[in-house]
Amino acid sequence: MKSLLSLFIVLIICYPLSAYITGDITVKVIRVSFQNDDIEGTTGNGDFLYLTELDMCTEYTIDPLPHDKSYFESQLMAVDNYFRAVSYGKFG
Repeated sequence: MKSLLSLFIVLIICYPLSAYITGDITVKVIRVSFQNDDIEGTTGNGDFLYLTELDMCTEYTIDPLPHDKSYFESQLMAVDNYFRAVSYGKFG
């Protein structure tokens, strides 16, 4: 999730914006699964979190599973709602 939001923020910063721009900007997102591996120098296993159980480190769940298509769509909707709110409806 953090990487998706980071990507969106980078796109917004890198996109040539002016304080006077209003309206919508289209953001394209590509989900990519990588070949599973167990190489010590990499993190994760290259797959999305589709399982319904998660190995919990604490009692709090920040981003509940599964991380499927609807999960990412709702994350993008949240980012859009945020920018609409902070721009008073002029951006998003």
